[in-house]
Amino acid sequence: DHPSAAVIRHIEQQLSQLNLPTLILWGSADSTTPPSWIRTRWLKLFPHAQEERLEGAGHYLIEDQPAETLQRFTRFLQSV
Repeated sequence: DHPSAAVIRHIEQQLSQLNLPTLILWGSADSTTPPSWIRTRWLKLFPHAQEERLEGAGHYLIEDQPAETLQRFTRFLQSV
C-alpha cells in the first residue's frame, strides 16, 4: 500500500454521505478512466451525482472539447 492509501480509503468512505450537487463529467475516449471505472467506482462514491459523458473526448475534457465542457458545467451550475 502507498503511505497515503489509508487516508484515501477513509476519505472515500465519507464521500457517499455527502448530499451535495455533483457532476461527474467524463470523456468516452478516456483511456485513463474507463467507463466501467466511472460506474463501479465514482458513482458508488457519489451516489447522488449526475453523470454525463462527452462523446469522443479523452481524459482532458477542457482541451478536447472546451466549448462543450463549459456548456455542460454551466448547465449543471444553473440547475443547482
